[in-house]
Amino acid sequence: MLPGPAVLACDAVFFLVGAGTLAVSVPGSTATPGSAAYLGDLRAGLERVVRDRLLLRVTLMLLFVNTLDMAAIEVFHPVYAAEVLRSPIALGAFTGVLTGSALLGNLLYSWLGHRLSRFLVFVLTLSASGAPRYVALAVEPGLPAVLVVFAVAGLLSGALNPLLAVVVYERVEPAMRSRVVGLTTAVSMGGTPLGALLGGALVDGVGLVATLWAVAVLYLVAAVAPVVFGGWRELDRAND
Repeated sequence: MLPGPAVLACDAVFFLVGAGTLAVSVPGSTATPGSAAYLGDLRAGLERVVRDRLLLRVTLMLLFVNTLDMAAIEVFHPVYAAEVLRSPIALGAFTGVLTGSALLGNLLYSWLGHRLSRFLVFVLTLSASGAPRYVALAVEPGLPAVLVVFAVAGLLSGALNPLLAVVVYERVEPAMRSRVVGLTTAVSMGGTPLGALLGGALVDGVGLVATLWAVAVLYLVAAVAPVVFGGWRELDRAND
């Protein structure tokens, strides 16, 4: 295995390759919009999202679950790998299995998604990709069992982004799409710093296992919300 500094150096090289690829493959822009134009676009995007209750619900839901997931990525997984499994390999396996299976799920949904109910896929994704991960960690079944749960969760969660992208493209007129997509992405990721902070505070205050159970319950509540509260079935209908 590589020592820590060598791993960081490899990461730096990959970032440089990515930046270079972006620089040579994306044409530059000569537009220089002022701050007033930017704020106007931001306000227009916000007004468009607020008018569409489904987009607003989805954005707030993503804000909530992304906050929980960032606590897992930044705090729960490293602490679990260090204190329960006592292996840095486990931490890498968590990330690798989740992201790899999510990529596969993304591809599968892109292929089969038009045949499925978006509402059912959305609820199933939240139900099966959220709470089970935290329960699996809390009961401490060992690394192989945890990775199986993570693989299933990642496979299902991979459907979420293409599903929501289709909904946005159906419901938002072309002239507003870039503003709406930019705003909803920013808002849905806005709680990630808070998630890491709260996750660390909870683990330090009540312990890792109690925190994992609490987050599992919160994720389950989020998964049930679309079933209990009205309006979410609009996922299956385009905005005419």
